[in-house]
This record gives sequence, C-alpha cells and structure tokens, in this order.
Amino acid sequence: MYDENKQYSMSKLANVLFAYELDRRLRASGANAISLACHPGYSATNLQGVGPKMTGSAVKGFLMSVANALIAQPASQGALGTLYGATGDMQGSEYLGPTGMNHMRGLPVKSKSNLESYDEAIAKKLWEVSEKLTRVTYAFPK
Repeated sequence: MYDENKQYSMSKLANVLFAYELDRRLRASGANAISLACHPGYSATNLQGVGPKMTGSAVKGFLMSVANALIAQPASQGALGTLYGATGDMQGSEYLGPTGMNHMRGLPVKSKSNLESYDEAIAKKLWEVSEKLTRVTYAFPK
C-alpha cells in the first residue's frame, strides 16, 4: 500500500544523500565547489494543498490549510536556509534547517541530518542508480 508520508520522507533522505555524495565527488576531483543540504522546515506553500486536491479529500485539504495557518512559517522564512547556504561560511556536506519547534520553524542553523543520510555506501549506490536511470553522467575535473 502506498504511504505518501513514507515516500515523501524517503525522497527527502535521497536529496540529502545525493547532496553529500556530490560534495564527496567534488572534493575528490579538487573542484572549487561544495554541496550541502538545506531544508525549509514547515513552510506554507501550495505543496500541502496539492495532495488533498489530487485525491479529492476536502477534509484533508481543510486540515492542511488550518495547519498552514497555525503551524507553518511563511515560505520566505523557509527560503532563508537556502540563502544562508549560498552566502554563508560553509564547508560542504553540511545540513541547514530551522532551529525551532521540532525543526519546523525559525532561523536556519547548521545541524545534523538523520543518521541514515551519512551512509556513504547507500549514497554511492543512489548516485550510480540515478546516473543509470536518467542516462546522465557527471564528469568531474581531475
């Protein structure tokens, strides 16, 4: 049975694994670039309404709009992590996200991603599978 929350979580884990693997590959090549991962926390965007709309669940749509109004931070606040990542003093393979309310709101800080995201073997396999499925390979300078 399809579990949208589990699939969403797995896609976010894949994003972080990919970002860390990219950073390792950049470092190994001597490139003058880094990769890091950022998350916006719970930011009020149209994302929360798309799923209920697609499934025709008016109740879930209503509940998501209430949660957006009461819990979520503005999308502009959620974007601060990405801006901090792009302009701050970063070393690569770092993780940025909000500080408050279970990491759902607030100013971005460097923090630790979940333990699974540091598994280099899984990250390497994800990279290889991604290249195979997309038929896109990346040539790094030597």
